[in-house]
Amino acid sequence: MRRLLLILFTATVAFADTKQPVFQGGLEAVPLTPEVGLPSATTTLSPREERPTFRQGDAGGKWLGGGDIIFGERNHRPSKPDRGLKKSGGPAMFSFSLMSAGDPGVIAAGAYHVVALKTDGTVWAWGGNSDQQLGGVFGASRAKPVQVVIPGTATPTTISAGGFHTLVLLDNGTVSAFGRNSEGQLGNGGVGNGPVAVSALTNVSAVAAGGYHSLALKADGTVWAWGISTNGQLGTGTFQETTPVQVAGLTDIIAIGAGSFASYAVKSDGTVWAWGANGSGELGDGTGVDQATPVAVAGLVDAIAVAGGWNHAAALKSDGTVWCWGSNWSGQLGDWYFGGSATPVQAYGITGAVGIAAGSDHTVAKRSDGSMWAWGGNFNGQLGTGEAWVSTLNFDPLPSLLDSGVVQVAAGGYTTFALKDDGTISGFGYVEYGQMGDGLYQGKPFPVQAFGLKGG
Repeated sequence: MRRLLLILFTATVAFADTKQPVFQGGLEAVPLTPEVGLPSATTTLSPREERPTFRQGDAGGKWLGGGDIIFGERNHRPSKPDRGLKKSGGPAMFSFSLMSAGDPGVIAAGAYHVVALKTDGTVWAWGGNSDQQLGGVFGASRAKPVQVVIPGTATPTTISAGGFHTLVLLDNGTVSAFGRNSEGQLGNGGVGNGPVAVSALTNVSAVAAGGYHSLALKADGTVWAWGISTNGQLGTGTFQETTPVQVAGLTDIIAIGAGSFASYAVKSDGTVWAWGANGSGELGDGTGVDQATPVAVAGLVDAIAVAGGWNHAAALKSDGTVWCWGSNWSGQLGDWYFGGSATPVQAYGITGAVGIAAGSDHTVAKRSDGSMWAWGGNFNGQLGTGEAWVSTLNFDPLPSLLDSGVVQVAAGGYTTFALKDDGTISGFGYVEYGQMGDGLYQGKPFPVQAFGLKGG
């Protein structure tokens, strides 16, 4: 069970100069001027174009970005499924008050822990606590929110939850971190579980927490990384860094994202760059080969945000469409085809998207009408559709129970969370570690209120 725990997480979308990790407006695309040492990105893709694909191989059970690539033709769609057996007990759906309406704060989901930033600047966490990812709290997981005390006088402005750690961006441009630190992902030299200040890091405008590594975007458009680099996900050419190191060759970056063992950056010209694990095609460059330096995601232009999941990724384009690449074993690419793709494919039928999140085996989009849509694995009801099916995956996007009022989405290990404009959080999916924050460790098909987070 512990082995599975080590590879499930999500990475929230991170934007420069914004409090919430959701789309804040369109960005004008400009002609690409590649940096020295970086390949160009010129290929144009059309939606649903046939392209080389693969599926995740067994590889001795190593679902860590190192699976076998099996190429074939994407010429087969599954028929609209008979969804098979319905999971007994129903999916988990919870709703609780975070703060006042119209000023809802920020939500982030890790592997099995959840973190919330209230508008009064306080940080709260609940769920799994195997590596003190609840911020200095010792012992077992907690099914009720506990406050995380951030050292110093600066005020938190946004958060990002990784596999078993969390990054907190402060209003003075510095970063605090807490949780697992065995790989140096807290950025303080690898000492303690925090909360601690990330060493020698200033003028930061966005953060993204990966499986066992961390990223920061500075106001000057550069990207900095620290933690473990088993697959090159730091982009530094080294195996591990316990304090921040600049990713060479990246400038003019406007947004960042982190996957399990991969990293992503969006340039001001709308291209997306990726580095790290690529065994499932999660870098989107079409090669399936790990990359220790940034490479262009093939054919992707006009992007404004990127999110990394377990072994897939998603990008939001300025036209409101969502494009995905990597593993598709649960249908997380959303293009209604079997098999994964080593280059981006368009999520079927999604328009007007303004926010995205990538989870362990699923992808989530927030649309401009305030609705939440999701696709991929749904065994634990994490898609929020009001059903959980034992034998069938969802290869096309589905509308969730939330058809209005959503301002931000977050996806974790078999879980999904939506922050609404009335200050409530709705959660769906896996609840063994108390991720829904209601004081219980079991799912229910109806909303309940979490303890201790009402008011701002």
